[in-house]
Amino acid sequence: MDLFDKLKSDGHFLDSFLDKALIQFCFIHIIQKELNEVASAWNNHRICPAHNSCSPHGCPSIMYTVPQVYGTRDYLHNIGQNRVEVCLENCF
Repeated sequence: MDLFDKLKSDGHFLDSFLDKALIQFCFIHIIQKELNEVASAWNNHRICPAHNSCSPHGCPSIMYTVPQVYGTRDYLHNIGQNRVEVCLENCF
């Protein structure tokens, strides 16, 4: 973040589409690594029970993997490969 702030303060980053694309191209591996670490830590933290709340509590990764332990069901819906391919075509 400090590097990006310095680039901006030195006038080397103008917040244009091209500047953002170049930053993404140059730093995507570093950014992805950081995002993976944050996601891993976030999904393994413990959600504490709250007073007067009907929200679930527990570890998000476990809550997702074994929802029946928390009195709910798996909301995952399988889709066909053709739908995945349509999404990929529209994303790239």
